[in-house]
Amino acid sequence: MTNDEVSKTEPIISSIKAAIAQFYFPLATVIFILLTSVAGAIVIPNILFGIANELLITAISGYASVNKLPFSSPQKNDAVSVLRVFAVMMLGVLLAVVHYLLYPVIIAVSILAILSFTAAWYVLNSINNLTWKKVQSKYSE
Repeated sequence: MTNDEVSKTEPIISSIKAAIAQFYFPLATVIFILLTSVAGAIVIPNILFGIANELLITAISGYASVNKLPFSSPQKNDAVSVLRVFAVMMLGVLLAVVHYLLYPVIIAVSILAILSFTAAWYVLNSINNLTWKKVQSKYSE
């Protein structure tokens, strides 16, 4: 894979990063400041785990729709698209249940936060490594 092939998919990963920077980080910053001022420093691992989970869900949503450039083809509401969205939503529910059950166990929450941030990084990195051919092969005229 040449450097030109990777750089052609730069708009895809850039749009995901822009959405995260514009909508996600300001809200995460406000939540972090409010919760630490109300509950103290003891909730920092839980806040980081929640932020990591949301970042992971965003990355997986971007990965699931990476082969669909916005407004480039008519939107289809077929069973595969519905199941893809449902699977991402169920991942969010699963992460929320795990977080709820492990809320008082700070060590487990800290380890899972690191794992969740790492998983989000790997998903975003895999989007970045897609070639334009892979994205174009999903379209038929």
